[in-house]
Amino acid sequence: MRGPQERISFGSKIFRSTNKLQAEAPLFTEDSVRTRLILKPGQPGAKRLTKKYGDSLLCVRFKYDEATRQRLTTVELVVERADWTPPPPRYTVDTLVPLRIDAFDMASRSQAKSAGGRWNPEKKLWFVKYEKIAGTALEKHIAGR
Repeated sequence: MRGPQERISFGSKIFRSTNKLQAEAPLFTEDSVRTRLILKPGQPGAKRLTKKYGDSLLCVRFKYDEATRQRLTTVELVVERADWTPPPPRYTVDTLVPLRIDAFDMASRSQAKSAGGRWNPEKKLWFVKYEKIAGTALEKHIAGR
């Protein structure tokens, strides 16, 4: 026969238990844990886990909990594979994209000018070809994102 369940809280996690002694404490608290090593499958230190999990293993992490003085070995596994079609690119390389750059941001304004950008005073936007700003700091200034 089961007794009344108790709610026991450890940090942000709440556990249900029929007995205070059966309550599980969380494995670790994020603020006291440091990841010191990340290994790929097959590397020394991950071979045993590679043998165990096979192609599903993505990486092995060794975390060290300073509060409990424990080393935690965690694994990242693939649990599902599904076909996926990436969305088409938002802009083609020859598309003129609008950039919203603050008037006091002289560095970004001069970067837009050197990329061949043109200022439109009516819309208060810079217009530059996407190929000139792709992968640069100006990409975060694209209006309407």
